[in-house]
Amino acid sequence: MSDPILTVDALRAGYGSGGDIIKGAGFSVSEGAISTIVGPNGAGKSTLIKSLVGLLTPRSGTITLNEADVTRLNAPAKARAGLGYVPQEHNVFRNMSIGENMTLAYEFIAKGTKGLKAARERVFDIFPDLVHREADMAGNLSGGQRQMLAFGCALMPGPSLLLLDEPSAGLSPKYVAEMFQAVKSVNDAGVSILMIEQNVKEAMVISETAIVLVSGQVRAQMPAPEFLNHPDIHALYMGTADVTAPETV
Repeated sequence: MSDPILTVDALRAGYGSGGDIIKGAGFSVSEGAISTIVGPNGAGKSTLIKSLVGLLTPRSGTITLNEADVTRLNAPAKARAGLGYVPQEHNVFRNMSIGENMTLAYEFIAKGTKGLKAARERVFDIFPDLVHREADMAGNLSGGQRQMLAFGCALMPGPSLLLLDEPSAGLSPKYVAEMFQAVKSVNDAGVSILMIEQNVKEAMVISETAIVLVSGQVRAQMPAPEFLNHPDIHALYMGTADVTAPETV
């Protein structure tokens, strides 16, 4: 098993003066792996990922990326530290071309154009369907192609860990299969991945680890095949299974 690239410990987060939505969550993501966060609606998955990427400042706890404490960093600083992020919606600029989207994604983080060409080639190696289409408008792409472009934009600065928020949401079955293959291609290129995904069975096929989030707490962390073969997945989702702490994987 690889060392963790991301470690989350006793994380608490919420909005405004309201109570905690994330209630002491703790888990780790192995370097080079695909890990998937699963759980019922209202479990706090979106709040958790916003806390990880810097869109929401945690109230307490720690987030360690590549052995560095990034808990209090904002989103751009976390991106420069090696954390990429693809939101569920509005993840490309549809009124801009493929090339313009990729350039903007690189320059925003790298603060310049040095290395831009090499970054483009790296993305094109992973997503050959985008090659020679830099002038095409992002708004004219299919849903699956837009997801590939969104992945590619997130990869432009060269992150070590990519966070995906419901990457299959809104896609037709055909494009869902393409999307999961794209996730696998990104991982095969050496990028660790942590994603939230409701399409659980398909996600587990490419995942190494399942992280079960219920009511803002991580109730289990286990190998993906073990999760799929659990005798009562419903009990895991509801937080009533006989699992008292995340398992080490």
